[in-house]
Amino acid sequence: MRPILLVLCLMPVSLAGGRLEASGAVRFAELQVEARIRDRLASVTLTQTFRNDGERVLEGWYTFPLPEGASVGEFAMTMGGKLVKGAVVERKRAREIYEGIVRNKRDPGLLEQVDRSTFRMRVFPIEARGDVVVKLVYHQILDESGDTVEWRLPLARQRLDGSPIGLLRIDARVECEGHLRALGSTLGIITRMSETAMRLRHEAREVASAEDLVVNFARSKDPSGITVLSSMPPGEEGTFLALVSPPERTVDPIPKDVVFVLDTSGSMEGEKMAGAKRAFAHGIASLRPVDRFGVVTFSTEARALRGTLQPATGEAPAEALRYLRSLDATGGTALDDGLERAFRMLEPGRLGIVVLLTDGLPTVGERGAPAILAHLAERNRSRARVFVFGLGFDQDVALLDGIATATRGAREYVSPGQEMEFVLSRFFRRVVDPTLTDLALDLGPDAASVRPAKLPDLFAGDSLVVFGRYRAPGLRMITLRAGDAILAREALFSETDGTPALHGLWARAEVGFLLEQPRNVEIEREIVLLATRHGIVTPYTSGLVVEDGEMGVVEHEIDGDSVFEEAAGGGAAADAPLSGPGSNSAIGIGGGKRGRGGRRNAKAGGGSGMTDDTVELHLRSMADHPAMDGTHFLAPGTPLALLAFLGAGYTDRGSAPENKYAGNVRAGLRLLITSQQPSGQLRADLRDHAISALALAEGYWMTRNPRYRRPAEDACKWIAAQADLGDAVTACWIVNVFTTARLAGLVVDPGVLQRASALFDGVLQPSPTEMAAMLFARILLGEDPRTSKRLEPLTQGCLAALPTADPDLLFWGSMALFQVGGPPWRQWNEQMVPAIVHAKLPAEAPLETLAKHALTVEVYYRYDRVFGMRAR
Repeated sequence: MRPILLVLCLMPVSLAGGRLEASGAVRFAELQVEARIRDRLASVTLTQTFRNDGERVLEGWYTFPLPEGASVGEFAMTMGGKLVKGAVVERKRAREIYEGIVRNKRDPGLLEQVDRSTFRMRVFPIEARGDVVVKLVYHQILDESGDTVEWRLPLARQRLDGSPIGLLRIDARVECEGHLRALGSTLGIITRMSETAMRLRHEAREVASAEDLVVNFARSKDPSGITVLSSMPPGEEGTFLALVSPPERTVDPIPKDVVFVLDTSGSMEGEKMAGAKRAFAHGIASLRPVDRFGVVTFSTEARALRGTLQPATGEAPAEALRYLRSLDATGGTALDDGLERAFRMLEPGRLGIVVLLTDGLPTVGERGAPAILAHLAERNRSRARVFVFGLGFDQDVALLDGIATATRGAREYVSPGQEMEFVLSRFFRRVVDPTLTDLALDLGPDAASVRPAKLPDLFAGDSLVVFGRYRAPGLRMITLRAGDAILAREALFSETDGTPALHGLWARAEVGFLLEQPRNVEIEREIVLLATRHGIVTPYTSGLVVEDGEMGVVEHEIDGDSVFEEAAGGGAAADAPLSGPGSNSAIGIGGGKRGRGGRRNAKAGGGSGMTDDTVELHLRSMADHPAMDGTHFLAPGTPLALLAFLGAGYTDRGSAPENKYAGNVRAGLRLLITSQQPSGQLRADLRDHAISALALAEGYWMTRNPRYRRPAEDACKWIAAQADLGDAVTACWIVNVFTTARLAGLVVDPGVLQRASALFDGVLQPSPTEMAAMLFARILLGEDPRTSKRLEPLTQGCLAALPTADPDLLFWGSMALFQVGGPPWRQWNEQMVPAIVHAKLPAEAPLETLAKHALTVEVYYRYDRVFGMRAR
């Protein structure tokens, strides 16, 4: 039975549940949702059953993100026919357990971070005609707008590749402190149980197209605007949650100065730019006659529409909207300069607000989050609030959260395809009407660990969420002061553990606070204690789901080169593991020539026995090269040769005759690791470093050898720390590295991909090789060659360079045009094959040239097509 290592990522997203993707006939058999909502505290249990209808054992990947601010209460899955719960342990210990299981030639399932908002777990085996059950319990604080509380459970995106959910059951109970009024639900039947409670139930079979479940209800609140929930386990400190809603304004609005700061860099192209323009227009329309406003845009540099603030009346708003319509997305992202220009426009003595609309990935000027946050304190002399409106999937959430928190502002995040109207209305309602500022909350003498430690402003229709701890139960007075305004109420702090979900939510807030502090041994120890007790994954802890007895599998440090031979076990050949036409996950890592799928793809794509023979001839020549025996310093072509061996399906596993090149791969990867600097740098030249990092990332994916993971991640971190990504071809290698690393589950900075895209935007007269490389890189970044007008001239530029014997152009052109498919690929392939096969390189040819030729004719099986198997 397989133990499972979980490395969870709990970040702001909208999805509530997960999905399982598998390479065979797996369907979403059942989804059971049980929710218990008290005032604004929701505890949700998702039990999901996935069924393998096929006749063979399958492997799958389970992925899900969590709602913003959610705390995981329980995670479990079936192992050996029973549901086994997960646990969080100190990170080093988790790694020891995992490596010990691997060292004993076990085949562990693995769950790792995919990106900033989701995690992915390997689920294996899914037995033929069998089920896998995944159970998740999480707790969250629901959004409240005015008197309306909303609970949302996305269902439209829960299905597997559009297949129906076999059985959907929903049972949700809602109760509150005062009168409860149901306002509506998109699914199910609501039954009133009492004055303060109601229940929603829904059941459906073969749900082919489900809309999201949205439940809205209104609750009566204390006249003070303060609601308190509390819970105290026996013999321990209690936890409280205070929800503070400002009363309706009865005085004139506060005059304010608003500067709209709009990101117009190349990374904003498309849907993100359209969303930013909509938000900008919505913000201009929300201004009051007493307000003033300014407009700053930034890409490679910052620009202001006018140098001074303009009145929100007259011609100025119309001029701003005309300017908005003229904007295009291009260039880099000078976020720090954009904020600096905005602060220069604001004046002390008036309420200043900066509205930042961006994807939050700086690429020009100051890029480091600590430095950008330090600049806020230096430049923000008017004490302006910064309201962040983040767009897209790859937002730098940590940076954007830090900007909003440091300035007592707020933030909102919108993903592509998400409905924006409600989000925009809620966001700009905060900007328009700041109700209570400079808050001070008194919770009694024994209140401790109150989070957030620094209270933000309160705005009309918004509310403040405060967690903390208390020692003594009983009645106490809670007072909120904001200037001359005072809100107060008496609340009972419980002496029983009636709401245990509060403890995990408080712990998550406390861990977040500790992670923001300067690190030392005491801070790290406290993070580990809180995280292991409350099941929170942090940089210092990891989650494990293992069978009984597995937690003690390792009692000593594991090291030594034996890990290279013993880590992964299994056969020597490895097919490209991420396959499946029509999916962006289809970009394969590593080869598969010897697998059924590899031969099928090779034949379909134009490969032949001649190309196979050419690859084998070059592999034999490279295997005999002195740089591949592990005793010599890295030659220029060593990383490329490793990619060629991996591309043909050879890994470091096994030994001859099962895997005749295992020793070469093992020696090459070991040489990369032992030559790595403490900074993560592998090679002095950035391009050589990127190719080496790609070899490590592919080696990790194909073998799951834990020895390769950290070096690969460190190599990616070193790239992210570089101010310059080099020339266009180097940037294309970097795109390949980071795409591969993310698919392999490595933790990498997604901002590097945005920086590379911006670099491509600036290449005005690319060479044929640069055109081919950028064509391939842009496809990896998500541009469809079937619909993208920007890719067509790159395709034609590659074809215009034929015939060619340039190994660089042959390599990149083959990578790119194989993705394009259709007539362009046929035209390219007809001339590429003889150029490589008839070249007849001698065995003593440079290692780099041998590797490039081998990689070129491995194209048929080394990668699937990102956007599907198109007509040849």
